[in-house]
Amino acid sequence: MRATGWREIADVTMHRRFITIAIVLTTVLGALPVALLWFITPTEMVFTGVSPFSWDDFPAYFSAIQQAIDGRWLLFNMLTPEPHAGIFNPLWVGIGLSARLFHLEPWMAFHFARVLLTPLLLLVLWWVVRVLLPSNAHRVGWVFVVFGSGVGYLLEVIFRFVDTRSLDLWVPEAYVWMSILQSPHFVAAQLGFALTLGVWFFALHRVTERRYLFVAMSGIVATVLFSFHPFHAVSLGGIILVHSVVYAVMHKQETGRAIRFAGLWLLCAAPGFAYQAIAQLSDPVHMQRAAQLVMQMPAAGAYFYGYGAMVLLALPGVYALWRSGKRDVAAFLLTWCVVQSVAVYSPIPFSRRLTTGLFIGLGLLAAVGWVECMQLLKVNLRQAFVWSGASVLVLFATTFFSSVCVWLVMANAFRVLPTELYIPRTAVAAFEWIDEHAGTDDVVLAHGQWGVFVPVYARRVTYNAHWGETNHFPKKEAEVQLIFSSGDVQAQAVQEQIVATGADWVFVAADESIVEVPVLEHAYSQEEFDVYRVH
Repeated sequence: MRATGWREIADVTMHRRFITIAIVLTTVLGALPVALLWFITPTEMVFTGVSPFSWDDFPAYFSAIQQAIDGRWLLFNMLTPEPHAGIFNPLWVGIGLSARLFHLEPWMAFHFARVLLTPLLLLVLWWVVRVLLPSNAHRVGWVFVVFGSGVGYLLEVIFRFVDTRSLDLWVPEAYVWMSILQSPHFVAAQLGFALTLGVWFFALHRVTERRYLFVAMSGIVATVLFSFHPFHAVSLGGIILVHSVVYAVMHKQETGRAIRFAGLWLLCAAPGFAYQAIAQLSDPVHMQRAAQLVMQMPAAGAYFYGYGAMVLLALPGVYALWRSGKRDVAAFLLTWCVVQSVAVYSPIPFSRRLTTGLFIGLGLLAAVGWVECMQLLKVNLRQAFVWSGASVLVLFATTFFSSVCVWLVMANAFRVLPTELYIPRTAVAAFEWIDEHAGTDDVVLAHGQWGVFVPVYARRVTYNAHWGETNHFPKKEAEVQLIFSSGDVQAQAVQEQIVATGADWVFVAADESIVEVPVLEHAYSQEEFDVYRVH
């Protein structure tokens, strides 16, 4: 029986106790590592709020939030000194305005947003599971989608069989659980992906009235996602368009409607993508950043075991759905997984980011495959309990073990990133001194890890800090290395290089050395940190 629309899209009450407890526990577990790391902050240190997964990316996010706190609506890349146009990013602006309202530091607002978005994502995933899967696979489907992972920790970390950096070791946007542990923009991306495709399928197959309204809703959700992650247009647009063709083939009498559905979705999804595309392609600095911010996918083999047993379980899942008469679901999920698997190898700089959402479709198919396998075991084997127990252990090792390890790595980040997770209060004091005395458009030159923290604590542009966010990073890195290796070069060369950078201030830590050439004026000193003004 088909739903009338609004009532079913809001109805997530089945197994209410299960999903309520599951969401609460998952949210608490997701928040716990950062809370623990903050709680054990040494008294002489400041907690930076970064993560062991791509820790140097976090200051870029914090900088965007800080700009919004300061009242900016158009955000700038503070990790590169070239003048460029600001871009409106509704996610970071919204988080920044909330931080300003509640007087939160950027890292606090960042993680509060991550934690607050988590229950919403989990609830949407539960609704998507209920819309797409048979009732006997609802709980399994939700658990697979949320906590599933690959076998990277088994193959690469424990057994040392391969060394190719499996996705479940370094690509948090590829998995729902890692996204929950990592960043609000990954959580928001997973949420947008699931809601866009769930409402799209719901409009085509579960609604008899107001179908076009629900198609429009799917497109609107997509345009919000594209407004801060425009590259997802490649994977989401591909899935929607290909599924429209598949839908037209399977329901020939509705070919015209399928074309209208696709056209309406594209029309509603276009504004967010169009703005970001125009804003970034019209500015040479943004274009350069996009060109060098290459996030290549690993080789196909690593990609395969990065999703572990999910890939193998998805195959019987497709078969079981097709055989049971749920051919529309089977075709939709298969289209989702196949199109996105191809999209992640598309020739765009952000191709690795296109893994976002893929694990949701794969997990849904794998859940049906798992239920089907368990039913076969019970039918064909008298020792069902023994076999089922053994299969659960194998499933845990090949599907959930990496997720447990990721959580443990997060909780023990104080051992993994001791010098990035906590920085001395004296360093923050030096940055704050720069903030008080530097001009609005001044550029700060710093070495090593200190460069990424300049935009956060000094609220100024840093000359060189991040391999992807800083334009022409290799060239600038070589220049900074020359300046801070002053014991091996002549003072004249150091002075010329400092002047050539166009920096207005130089930040120096105690374990670093720099020749105090005439162009530098010593302006600040406290314990192990010094600041020089450049004339």
